[in-house]
Amino acid sequence: MPVRLRPALASIRPADILPRMKIPPEEFDRLVQEAIEAIPPEYGQYLEYLPVVVQDRPEKQVCRRMGLPDRRGLLGLFEGVPRTQRGSDDAVHLNRIVLYRQNLLGYCAGRRELADQIRKTLIHELGHYLGMDEQQIRQLDY
Repeated sequence: MPVRLRPALASIRPADILPRMKIPPEEFDRLVQEAIEAIPPEYGQYLEYLPVVVQDRPEKQVCRRMGLPDRRGLLGLFEGVPRTQRGSDDAVHLNRIVLYRQNLLGYCAGRRELADQIRKTLIHELGHYLGMDEQQIRQLDY
């Protein structure tokens, strides 16, 4: 089964990106860890087997495959095969959630907004891992 790429907030236009925040990478990573720990247990249990990776920006070829003209609009991405689409004979998949640090920093105006957006992006991508579509994820009211 081909690996599916599921974007978070891919419809953000580059013109919507606010002036970039600057925080040390260690602080950003701490905000990601806090977001992971704040996920409700019924969803957070899946993160035990689903790595969350932080990269500065998405690779150009990922955005090309997704039809995104500007890679600054992508805040996060689920890479892999959703749980609902796996067969019993499937090998272990290399699933992961990627959060894009520079894009999140560029999207948010302050630390509180950044922490909230990291949490929202993480939940959004976790929803894709669980097999939810965009409409189902919006109904999570996160």
